[in-house]
Amino acid sequence: DHLEGDKWSFRIKVKGDDALFGMKSLSIQDPKTRSYVSESIYHETLKKEDVPFLRYDFIEVIVNGKNKGIYAIEEHFDKELIENNNRREGVIIKFNEDLRWKEISDISNYLSEAEFYNYIEIKGNEWFYESNIECFKNKTISKDQTLSKQCDKGKNLLEYFRQGELKTREVFDVDILAKYFAINTVLGSAHSSLWNNIRFYYNPVTSHLEPIGYDAHSEGQAYEILEFYKAEPFNRLIFEDDVFLEKYNQELMKMSQKDYLDNLFLELENEIKKDVKYIHKDVPYYHFSTDVFYNNQNYLREILSEGNMIDYFKENNFMKGSFSETDFIRQEFNLSFDFLIIDENSRTINIQQGSWILEESLIIPEGYKVYSKGGTTIDLTNGATILSYSGLQFIGTKNNPIKIISSDGTGQGLSVFNVEEKSNLKYVSFDGLSMPLKSNWELTGAVTFYESPASLDNVVFLNMKSEDSLNIIRSEFEIKNSVFENSFSDCLDVDFGNGKIIFTTFNNCGNDGLDISGSVVELKDLKIINVGDKGMSIGEESEVYAENIEINKGYIGVASKDQSNLEIKNIKISECEYDFALYQKKPEFGPASINAIEVEDESKYIIEKESKLSVNEKIILSGEEKVYDKLYGEEK
Repeated sequence: DHLEGDKWSFRIKVKGDDALFGMKSLSIQDPKTRSYVSESIYHETLKKEDVPFLRYDFIEVIVNGKNKGIYAIEEHFDKELIENNNRREGVIIKFNEDLRWKEISDISNYLSEAEFYNYIEIKGNEWFYESNIECFKNKTISKDQTLSKQCDKGKNLLEYFRQGELKTREVFDVDILAKYFAINTVLGSAHSSLWNNIRFYYNPVTSHLEPIGYDAHSEGQAYEILEFYKAEPFNRLIFEDDVFLEKYNQELMKMSQKDYLDNLFLELENEIKKDVKYIHKDVPYYHFSTDVFYNNQNYLREILSEGNMIDYFKENNFMKGSFSETDFIRQEFNLSFDFLIIDENSRTINIQQGSWILEESLIIPEGYKVYSKGGTTIDLTNGATILSYSGLQFIGTKNNPIKIISSDGTGQGLSVFNVEEKSNLKYVSFDGLSMPLKSNWELTGAVTFYESPASLDNVVFLNMKSEDSLNIIRSEFEIKNSVFENSFSDCLDVDFGNGKIIFTTFNNCGNDGLDISGSVVELKDLKIINVGDKGMSIGEESEVYAENIEINKGYIGVASKDQSNLEIKNIKISECEYDFALYQKKPEFGPASINAIEVEDESKYIIEKESKLSVNEKIILSGEEKVYDKLYGEEK
């Protein structure tokens, strides 16, 4: 269907440092190839649920002066897709289709249509198990040691899953996967989850795969979708895990309610009207109807009223599988320490006061509250780390803080993952820790909060030997009255977060004092002293308000890049080669801006063309190009 008639599909790759609609690689195709408006609704629904999606839109296309009519734009699988989904850079993985397409090509001219589809159904299982697993952009990845490791890990996970060595919950982020399959069920989009269509983002933080919605062909019937899950080899393996099924059942309970679609279509009303108007230029008889989606909801509510999806699949002899552990992030929880007091009735874990040496890692399951009081010291040795899926309530005092240290220099920090309840740390000191570096899993932060809200008050980070002393990812946060000192690289890295930092000092940071990406952050009363690169680095469409900032000694005082906006009131910058730098580093973003008032002294700056700097209400223009290269050369 991509090469039929006069309206062929095209893959567009943008050369050099430019991008098109924020993308380096995209496809354009006849809108009917992806079922017109339904594909756009599919991706908007994924976006609403924070499931990786593609940018998808409609435009008029002219080729060599000839109007080819309305085309659908579809993002291709590149790093810009990951960034647009507010994820940490990682690889994208798929099952290679070459074997399937070769055999189809060999036999397609010799079989009737009925024989052809029967052949594909028979061979589907064989192709699934024999096809190679590969990463997109393999040549680029092979030149990057970190991405190469991620590619190998992701491929291994998918292969172990295909061979039945690992369960769904061990390989995939089941919360995101459950949303993905629930959306596919309600919107009738099973085509997206075919083994040869589905793509995966390997999340290097969680070491799990996340599905990327693609090629949905929505508007299928829900009863057909459920039957498809039983028959298609990849889907069948997915649904053999009862933990996944429970979460899928929860998502279906939510998405099968009428008000879910009512609200969705209300939110998308103007966008749908615009898209339909575009399509009518080529196909005036096209009619978009929501009936099939509401019918799917009705069918699903009927099934759920009689039980749940776990019962449904059990009755169909659908569930099986075995458990296997292969690396650190998939190890069983470990609470076998004498200093832990565990109360299953109240679901609390108390760390007794005293000094404790951990020679093996402490892994805390979800559903608890973990308490620690002042006068407690935890010494991480022998490469031990603390990984918690429960919120922390670590409350020390000024004269009696909680200390997390590493006497032998091998301790691999603290990580909090996927916790809804806010963690509170007060008068806590982290000293001499490195980032987790385990078998097939590593982080950049010695202390990491991932999708876990946190409040840090009077917390000290000393002598951290990691890429980031503290890394906050996709979390709400507040940091106040805290100190970051003697960090090997960045003192603080915030990725896709939302929060505030006040009355805090950053001293002797090997790279950046603050590195903020894709975030909304308020900064107030900060001192940043002696940094290796930038005092404050604001990037990837961040929105930052800063007040009462002192920066002393660094290469760049404040950098705003990649479509970020920074508002500053009262800033003093000294002993930096550049006080302000504004530029575009990544082609998928645009120019940046800084509006600074109450700036002391004459400012030194470097500004890329189209970026905007205003200092004390004076607009400063520049025609500089390729500022990043001038600052750092080809690579930093």
